[in-house]
Amino acid sequence: LNTGSTPTSIAWLSANTAFLVPFVLTDPVLLTRLFSTNGASAGNSVDIGIYTQDGALIISTGGTVQAGTNQPQFYDVTDTLLAPGRYYMAMVMNGTAGTVFRLNLSNWVVRSSGVVTAASSYPLPSPITFAEDTFAAVPLFGFEVVGGMI
Repeated sequence: LNTGSTPTSIAWLSANTAFLVPFVLTDPVLLTRLFSTNGASAGNSVDIGIYTQDGALIISTGGTVQAGTNQPQFYDVTDTLLAPGRYYMAMVMNGTAGTVFRLNLSNWVVRSSGVVTAASSYPLPSPITFAEDTFAAVPLFGFEVVGGMI
């Protein structure tokens, strides 16, 4: 999602609401860690995961307390092979006291990029029910694979 927007540290938009960002893999990858980018204050628990296109949870960090400020926070998970295909990266926080870095975008950009949300999703459930995004922002998070980060 290349927007030219500058990431800013800001409170989570809605407690227990997950943000899901679609991505496509053309080759298999071995996922080794997930990460989020903490903002100026830490005060929530975070759950980050990967879903199939139809909402089945593949892997997640489970609820983990934010640690550190103004820096990425990495979460070790069981190494997981992801085959070529369409997926969603998901992130949810259980409150709004902690901050994360996010891109503030127009709602049109977020929706046309395929970003969706899911209410009442802490910790990340399986399956998850997708809903249209209404927040016009995307948190900075992702995953690490053997050989790099996505």
